[in-house]
Amino acid sequence: MENKNIRAKVYRYSPLDKKARFDTYDVPHSLGMTVQILLRHIFENVDPTLAFRDFRCGQGICNTCRIKVNGKVLRSCETPVEPGKEILLEPANDKVIKDLVVQPD
Repeated sequence: MENKNIRAKVYRYSPLDKKARFDTYDVPHSLGMTVQILLRHIFENVDPTLAFRDFRCGQGICNTCRIKVNGKVLRSCETPVEPGKEILLEPANDKVIKDLVVQPD
């Protein structure tokens, strides 16, 4: 079975230029891929400037990795991504420090 790419539109914000934008990344899908794995792939293989919470409690309860996925706030560590789909990734709230990293509610 052929793996399909996932198109991720990711919110980007830098406090240095104070302008928000969206960058689009095509990422190869892998079995069991979550949003967290997708973000880590982008960071490690495509764009090392991407900022996101990469802490893993291992239990899916700490909420550190929460981001908005297609308009809904979810834990990126346990949210699966489907091959061949496009997803929109945004900060979980309006208190953006950089990219997907926010101050806690």
